[in-house]
Amino acid sequence: MLAGDRVKFCATEQSYDISDVGLLRPKPVSCAQLFAGQVGYIATGMRTTKEARVGDTVVSEANPAPPYPGFKPAVPMVFAGIYPADGDDFNTLRDAVEKLLLTDASVTMQRESSVALGFGFRCGFLGLLHMEVFLQRLDQEFNVGVIATAPSVLYKSMSS
Repeated sequence: MLAGDRVKFCATEQSYDISDVGLLRPKPVSCAQLFAGQVGYIATGMRTTKEARVGDTVVSEANPAPPYPGFKPAVPMVFAGIYPADGDDFNTLRDAVEKLLLTDASVTMQRESSVALGFGFRCGFLGLLHMEVFLQRLDQEFNVGVIATAPSVLYKSMSS
């Protein structure tokens, strides 16, 4: 892949022009071209993390290849409500959660409200450890006190 190439993300069917390519060594270093097997990055001007999926196949639009077999989007398994410890801090919590979602696209979020806790979010995580790390990051990186409801898991009842 070269800067100036047009690429397509297979899962979302979105196309973008590459503005920069580089290698991760461990810091990003621009280079002329990326080859198969190299660990690098592409800069596309994508606006939101919703436009890409973790593990997606990126192909040249001029010479498309089939997506890598077996790709499946991340599916949240554990859900919990997250509310600000102080009801007046909802906007602070919202900003902090949105910033964390930029680096963790596997978390799902939707607004919800509770009579007892006020306004908050219903978040989906890959597992309990994922939820704990997310809550710790809210506390340590953004200094946001939160109340998290007991985690729950969706399940299907298989009755005969």
